[in-house]
Amino acid sequence: ICLAPLDSQALVPVVREAAAAKLPVVLYDSGLDDRTDVISFVATDNFKAGYVSGEMAAAILPKDRTAKIAIVEGDPAYAVVKLDTDGFRAALDKAGANYQIVAAQPTNWTPDEGEAVCQNFLTAHEDLDLIFSQADDMAIGCARAIEAAGSDVTLIATGGGSKLGADAIMAGEMYGSVCTRPRYLGELMFQAMYEAVTNPDTPKARYVSYDMPQITKDTIADCPEQW
Repeated sequence: ICLAPLDSQALVPVVREAAAAKLPVVLYDSGLDDRTDVISFVATDNFKAGYVSGEMAAAILPKDRTAKIAIVEGDPAYAVVKLDTDGFRAALDKAGANYQIVAAQPTNWTPDEGEAVCQNFLTAHEDLDLIFSQADDMAIGCARAIEAAGSDVTLIATGGGSKLGADAIMAGEMYGSVCTRPRYLGELMFQAMYEAVTNPDTPKARYVSYDMPQITKDTIADCPEQW
């Protein structure tokens, strides 16, 4: 059985029942609070995705003053939002970056909402140094707002690997993003399911993910477009 839970607790009893019936369970994309009876959890490491974005930001932020950052968040109902931000901040802190997050606002993951949020940011904080978008989709809209405002703020994202995101990077509308690979994640999911069925000794509670390099103009070929 493969499950993609929308709630981190509701399906825990179901997984226990499946395990008791000797049915292996693989989780895909989103996890459960208790994964004791799960064979594999196959997912993008969203903390790491945020961390890689933070490393990118730390390398390009001004060093002679406190840099001002705004964050375009996704839907707060999703755990990925906090993980992205926590990873982003962890990388900045490890690098010793001198920064202040002056604004953060949620969206429903669409370009239109990304554009509206960035318009708000640019109006309220004309001296922004960097905007961090938690997905390519919102960054596309944010790039429109930046162009309309005539701002020179730097835009980066995570959750990258889309054709629109790659085009924006190559056009100079976005500095960079982080390579996420949903198609490959699906391949890993089916591989984990196959292993669970064919190898009874497969250890439980495995975490399965993949590398996520930075995407910039110079490294765009390292992340084949996934959607």
